Amino acid sequence: MKSIFITLSVVGLTTFLSVNTQAGIPIPMSFTTSDSVHTFPDALRKDFWEKLGIKAEAKGTARPIDEPSIGGNSSKFNYPVTSILINHKMKIELGRANGTVMVYSRLGENGKLNSLTLSNFSIDYKRHHVLADATYGDGKKQLKLPIFDFSIETPLNFHYRFPIGIISYEKLNRLYLTDQAKSVYQEALDLPNTAIPLLSMDFGTLTQSGSSKIR
Repeated sequence: MKSIFITLSVVGLTTFLSVNTQAGIPIPMSFTTSDSVHTFPDALRKDFWEKLGIKAEAKGTARPIDEPSIGGNSSKFNYPVTSILINHKMKIELGRANGTVMVYSRLGENGKLNSLTLSNFSIDYKRHHVLADATYGDGKKQLKLPIFDFSIETPLNFHYRFPIGIISYEKLNRLYLTDQAKSVYQEALDLPNTAIPLLSMDFGTLTQSGSSKIR
């Protein structure tokens, strides 16, 4: 989500330099080929999702990349990037994938289908959090809930490739649920206490790639 094509117009730069940038400047990205791919580890899908009967389903603009395998779940999901937020130093502070939806569901021991819907994913680079709007239970909702902490495996880099133009790449790893997210996961999916240690598993990687090519 940190991806950005740098072919900004002169008008755009002039506007950027002439306004108050303390709150950051949003740059639309939905018309470019800019995506974030979440890869879930096999260990997580096998030892957590499959054991607890958890299903992961992409909705909205999110989509699975590979065929379902372990536990009937895909391992890779694509989230189209819709915008980024840059500060006065031209550094990206936030990346958004509005419209992306992931639904996690599990049939409880009482036969009730429990679900957790995460939507409108974003990456907060200042606090190293992946955020999402969480909906679960009987109408419960938490906006911009910190879902994951992350580390940076491959820092953002740009280079030019003919005929695509400017392209960028970045990889985040060590995605671990925050304490707030752990509580939401347990409540939303009605997880037994024996499953609590599984909430501390690594949830994989997020790879951001983008280009100035029109989507």
